[in-house]
Order: sequence, then structure tokens, then C-alpha cells
Amino acid sequence: MSDKFLKSYEVSFLSKSEKGAAVIVEHLTRFGAEISSEGKIREMKISYPINRNESAYFGCIQCKIPTDAIGGIRDAVKLDKEILRVLIVSPLPERAKGERPRMTPGVSSEAKGRTGAKEVMKSKPEAALSNDLLEEKLEEILN
Repeated sequence: MSDKFLKSYEVSFLSKSEKGAAVIVEHLTRFGAEISSEGKIREMKISYPINRNESAYFGCIQCKIPTDAIGGIRDAVKLDKEILRVLIVSPLPERAKGERPRMTPGVSSEAKGRTGAKEVMKSKPEAALSNDLLEEKLEEILN
């Protein structure tokens, strides 16, 4: 396959034994992936049992995969009894040293999803009123 059809991905997995990395690599190469690097596999206690397993081996593999093969890889790994969980993600682009993530100024990440949040953030708060001015405003509104 040519490079224009390959995209960088990171494949993280939990397996029953240390053979999990070899199983994942086998599935990836069968679907035309090019392995860039493999992280160390380490045993860890998992928070909740998965298929009655209280511990698992965690590993991570960086590779280039044809974009149309992702579904096939997920399906093949699901059927493999050795692999407990798998996660395939596109890695974030690397930032230059000291560069901060880009966010919309004045809008929290929580507020971005809500409708009308931008209008609320754009309006400037009014200056505080003294008690006398507040009473005058109330009289004006009530009359």
C-alpha cells in the first residue's frame, strides 16, 4: 500500500498474558499495518474484573494503518480470546516545547457545548451600583 492511504494510530491493549503484543502485531500486519514502535508490556492490577481476570498486561503500539482496515482489526481482535480490551486512536499532533493547547479565550471547555454560552461570556458585567443608585433604578423600573 502507498503512504497516502496510511494514517498514524496508537493501539493500546489489555491482554491475559505477555503474548498479547505478539497477537496484536499479528492482527495489525495481517491488515497491512506498518509497526513504528512498541512500548514495554507491563502487568497491572485492573480496577474491575474483565472476564474474571483481576490483572492484565498493558501494552501500546504505534503504527500506520490503512484507514479502511480499522473496523476489520477491531473485529478480529474482539474474537481473539487472548485480548481483553483494545483501543485504537489517532495520536495528537506534537506541540512545540512550551506551546499551550489552543482554547477559545473566555469560554470554558464545559461551556462550549452549551447553547448561548458564547453570548453570556461576551457580555461584560455592569459596574456595581451604590444603594442610592440601586433604589433609584428600582423606582424607575417599578414606575
